[in-house]
Amino acid sequence: MPEKRALSDATPDMEESGVDVDQHTENINRKMKKSKHSKPMRLCGVIASVEVTNFMSHGHFKIELGPKINYITGHNGSGKSAVLTALTVCLGARANTTNRSSSLKGFIKHGKKRADVLVAFHNCNDPNTGLDAYEHETHGDLITIHRTISLTGPGSLKIKNEIGKTVGTKREDLMKILDHYCYQIGNPLSILNQETARTFLGRTDAKELYGLYAKGVKYEQLGHDYDLMLENMTQSVQDLKKSKDGVKAAKEEVRKSKEVYDKCEQYRDIVNNIHRMKSKIAWASVEDGKTQISHAEKDIEDLKIKRDNVIIAGEEAHTAFDKTEEVVRKLKHEQQEKIKLCDLYNEGYNKKKEELQKLRSKCEYLSVDQRKMKENIRTLKEHDDDYSQKIEQCERLLLESNDSLNKKYQLEIDQLTLKKKEINAKTVEIERQEIQEKEKIDKTTEMIVTLNKSIEKLRNQKEEIESEISNLKSIKKDDFMSRFLSNTGKILEIIKAEKKFHKTPYGPLGSYITLKNEKWRLLLDTLYSRQFSSFAVETEEDKVLLNSIFTKHNYRADVIKRSKDNFDYQSGLPDSRFTTILDVLSFSDDYVKRLFIDFNRIESLILVNDRAEGDREMYKNPKNVKSAYACSSDSRSYYKIGGEIAGSSTSSSKRMAYSGVSKMKSLSNDGHIEQNLLKKAEIKYQEVKTLFNEKLNCRGPLELVINKSKELLENNASEYRAYKNKIRLLNQKIEDLNIRLTDNLDTNIIARIDSYKEERETTRTGLKRMCSDLASLDEEIGSCNQELGFYEGEIQILKEKLEAASITASDSQQELRRLEEEITFRNLHIVHHEQRVKKIIDEIIEKQNSIQEMQKQVTDLEVDVRNIYPEVIPLDSGESITILEGNIKGLQDLATRRNELSDISKASSDFNASIERLNEALALRMDKKRIHAELIPLKEAHSQRVEVLERKKESDKLKLSLTFSQILSIRNMAGSITLDTENKLLITNVQPNRAMMENSNGVVLDNRSLSGGEKSFTQISLLLSVWELMQSRFYALDEFDVFMDPVNRKMSIQVLVDAIKKKDCQVILITPQAMSEAKLGNDVKIHKIADPRRQAL
Repeated sequence: MPEKRALSDATPDMEESGVDVDQHTENINRKMKKSKHSKPMRLCGVIASVEVTNFMSHGHFKIELGPKINYITGHNGSGKSAVLTALTVCLGARANTTNRSSSLKGFIKHGKKRADVLVAFHNCNDPNTGLDAYEHETHGDLITIHRTISLTGPGSLKIKNEIGKTVGTKREDLMKILDHYCYQIGNPLSILNQETARTFLGRTDAKELYGLYAKGVKYEQLGHDYDLMLENMTQSVQDLKKSKDGVKAAKEEVRKSKEVYDKCEQYRDIVNNIHRMKSKIAWASVEDGKTQISHAEKDIEDLKIKRDNVIIAGEEAHTAFDKTEEVVRKLKHEQQEKIKLCDLYNEGYNKKKEELQKLRSKCEYLSVDQRKMKENIRTLKEHDDDYSQKIEQCERLLLESNDSLNKKYQLEIDQLTLKKKEINAKTVEIERQEIQEKEKIDKTTEMIVTLNKSIEKLRNQKEEIESEISNLKSIKKDDFMSRFLSNTGKILEIIKAEKKFHKTPYGPLGSYITLKNEKWRLLLDTLYSRQFSSFAVETEEDKVLLNSIFTKHNYRADVIKRSKDNFDYQSGLPDSRFTTILDVLSFSDDYVKRLFIDFNRIESLILVNDRAEGDREMYKNPKNVKSAYACSSDSRSYYKIGGEIAGSSTSSSKRMAYSGVSKMKSLSNDGHIEQNLLKKAEIKYQEVKTLFNEKLNCRGPLELVINKSKELLENNASEYRAYKNKIRLLNQKIEDLNIRLTDNLDTNIIARIDSYKEERETTRTGLKRMCSDLASLDEEIGSCNQELGFYEGEIQILKEKLEAASITASDSQQELRRLEEEITFRNLHIVHHEQRVKKIIDEIIEKQNSIQEMQKQVTDLEVDVRNIYPEVIPLDSGESITILEGNIKGLQDLATRRNELSDISKASSDFNASIERLNEALALRMDKKRIHAELIPLKEAHSQRVEVLERKKESDKLKLSLTFSQILSIRNMAGSITLDTENKLLITNVQPNRAMMENSNGVVLDNRSLSGGEKSFTQISLLLSVWELMQSRFYALDEFDVFMDPVNRKMSIQVLVDAIKKKDCQVILITPQAMSEAKLGNDVKIHKIADPRRQAL
């Protein structure tokens, strides 16, 4: 009931918004038909249509399928799943596999007596792919499978040709057609009905997922076939043993009958003839065996020729690999040049943008000057008017003057002017003093900043030395394990007492390493300190057990899992003039040595004296050298010089992170090393501590000087403001007195009139000049705007060049990745040729051993024949074994008739019969030996097939996990798939955020922490990954998106469409949802099934 409510609640967004779904679907299909960019489809073997009558809920329904992707939509109960059920039943599926009924009769519509299902295939020769049609002369361009289901009697199957004629009625005929077009109707992952889709997409049980996966990729079927093949071969070997006993019994019977035969002299001629003929047959069998040996030797010669051809092909593959590698080197160089060009364009673009910004600022400044100039012009005009008014006022004052009052005003003006000069002198002195104090504060502040940096640096050095001294004091003189994590000795005792380990773990790894040159101790301890404290195991079970011990005892050491592999690393060593990290280390265990080579490439990391030497050497791109390391002069940091691009030497500096405790053994006395380091560290600590205190004491007086200067500036500022206020008041008084004075002096009034007129004239002259300057400024602003447009055009051109260069660099990068993938493929191709040569050589050896066995068998047969027929009698011209056996039968009949006349004749007949039975036993034994000889290549083929199956399983593991990770990356997720074939588990490991995956060093969260949408997208990604391994031409998926939210559903549908478009297959996707939010292309066809008709109760 909860499922049904969920389905009924899954109403499409289009229907909720009132959009006509049928009209929308029709518009999409019309656009697909009108598209001019659709690629040619592969029609041969594609299902053209499905037609049903009285099947489940359908009275009569026909659907025309597209050649690629078909979406079948409609409301619940409209009969979507019935279309898929009808198709699978028509193509031979059993009723119980559909999970809709236990028998075919259950599919007949209620109230009807029979149901009919017709599925039509395209059978035309495909010009696009070259695929041949199935028996085109018989079936034509269209094959129709007609399945009839009867309620009262048995059903029927008819295979009809293009014109409707029945050309087959057997299930075997249908299976041949399906096998020809690679249809896997019984595969649960090829056609996922509602139940299977719910199991696969809705659950995360690892065993159920693995079971469906094994059935989908047919591992179970292949394993069963190989086991049956091995059982038949074993039975043949047992039959050969039984044939040997039969030959012994036949020989004994011949011996007894021969004694009786010697007495039958009267029938000597008949017996001699029979004996002669049987001798010929026996020796002819010997010759046949020798002929088979000759043919086997010829096969060996052919294999040698094949071996030589494969060797030549391998050499050609080596040549192609070298050429591709050379192209990659050149392309890397070109890529570097393109990157430089992009940087150059980017630099020019940024410079132009800066110049444009400056020019815009200039235009803004000019606009401000323009506004100010216009304001000044307006002010000058006002001054002109003001001067004209003052002239008129002065002319009226000429009539009124008082001489005594003017003298009084003049005296007051002189006194106030003198007082103003005194106050001005004081303000100038305060300003000078303020400048000096500010300069003093700036210099002192700069000294304090420099001093603080020195203090901080000394504090860090002091803390580092304190940590170093603490670590050195914690080391026990006679206990090397005390250099590692705490409780290391206790952990080693627990590991030694644990009996469940397949092999005792290695660790700590640093205890197996001895440093040959003390010069590099600081660098190597910094690079590999964490690995020196790590442990290593050879199996996954040991890793799990060791991690559980560490977790239980809160021991935080890494566990590395690496199988034992004595690979050859000598061929990858650099030139002997270089000193590598491998050269300065001595390993007491070969496993630990190869682990460091495998994980850190220490055989290709060289050590140089300084950074300059490293740059010189790496610029030459030396062979088998990955990067170089050099220590700084103060031994507090190191340089890594790595040449990732041929001919370059990029270097980076990193600080040493060495705590003073070395985790490697030394050729000298380790205890003295730590004691000397401790003494040096204590002396260095006292020096740094003394210098730190001195610097700290110097900071106080400097801060006191700054505080005093600031206090003085504040006092001067208040005094300066008071003086300025006094000057302002004095200026006002002086101006008032001047006005009074000038108002009472006629001569002054006349002078003022002349002055006003002169100033008015000056103002008018300035006004004219400013108007002229304003016109020039307007021209300059226009020129600036024109230049601004020019710069914007240049910036646009540079932007386009930068985008073009970036696209070119991106294309080159893609080509570089493609060539690197091609190098990997060619390397695999080389390995494949080497394996083929090895297999051919092994096959030659097996053939030679088989020839030896056959020679031994022929020799034994020849000895047996010679014992019975000492004389070698070759076949006469025109004779054969069949003719001789007929003649023998005639003579035996004659002997039988004579035996009726005499008892002695019966003895002769018995002898002949025993000889015949011996020949039959010998022939049977020869056949069994021949079969046994043929079993050798069969056993080899069986072993190869089992080996290929195992390799395919391993390859499929990698491909499945890679495809799964690639699909997840579309949603910025990351993950992998773990296939445990021993326990039959399929485990998906998913990280919802790729950035989190990279920051967490590959740690994958529990899938139960994923959201519902993330789980649904994960299962869709898993299904597409499995489909990528299958070779079916047809897939179907029923109601996969019922419980998805709109965002997740849209992304899942887009991923499904994009993935299916890349495969050569036809797909049916059934969903009750509308398809409005998906981006559908020309390869997608949508079928909307009408709503079900509801009958009123």
